[in-house]
Amino acid sequence: MKTYMQTLYYKFIIDLKHQGENIANSFGYSLCFAPVAWLVTYVSGVSERLFFRNVDFIMCIMAAVTLDAAIGIWKWIKLSKFNERLLVVGVLEKLGISLISLGLFNIIIFIIKDYESVVKGVNIVFMLALLLYPVLSAFKNMFFITNGKFPPKWIIIRFDNFNNTGSIEEIFKQEARKQEESAPPSE
Repeated sequence: MKTYMQTLYYKFIIDLKHQGENIANSFGYSLCFAPVAWLVTYVSGVSERLFFRNVDFIMCIMAAVTLDAAIGIWKWIKLSKFNERLLVVGVLEKLGISLISLGLFNIIIFIIKDYESVVKGVNIVFMLALLLYPVLSAFKNMFFITNGKFPPKWIIIRFDNFNNTGSIEEIFKQEARKQEESAPPSE
C-alpha cells in the first residue's frame, strides 16, 4: 500500500512539474509574442482600411473563383483529365493571387487617395482587371465546353484585349464589334 501511494505521489509530483513547465513555457511564449500581437492589432486597423475596404468586391472575387472552379471541373471531366490535387492548387492559387493583388491595388489607391479623379479611374481599371482574372478563365472554359458556341468569341477577344492593353475602350468600342460580328466564323 505504501508503495502504491508513493507511486501515485511521485506521478502527481512529476505531472505537476510538467504542468509547471508548460505554464512557464506558455508565459514565456506570451511575453515573446506580445509585441507581435500588438503589431498585428495595430496593423489590422490599417489592413482593414487597405484590404477590406470593399468586402462586397472580395465576395465577388470569391464567387468568380468558385464558379471558375466548377466550370473547370466540368471541362476537365469532359477531357477525362480531372485531377483533384490540381483543382485545389488552382483554386488556392487564383484566390491567393486575387486577394494579394487586391491588397496591392488598395495600397496604391491608399497612396494616391488625395487625387480623387485619378483614384476613381485607377480603381475601376484595377477592379475590372482583377475580376477578369477568374471570369475570363471561366469564360474560356465555357467556350471550350460548348465547342465555341458560348460565350461569343468577340467577348473573349475584347476581354483579352483589355487584359493586354488595360484600356476600357477595348471592351466597349462599337466599330470593332461590328467588324467582329461581320467576320466569317473561324473553325
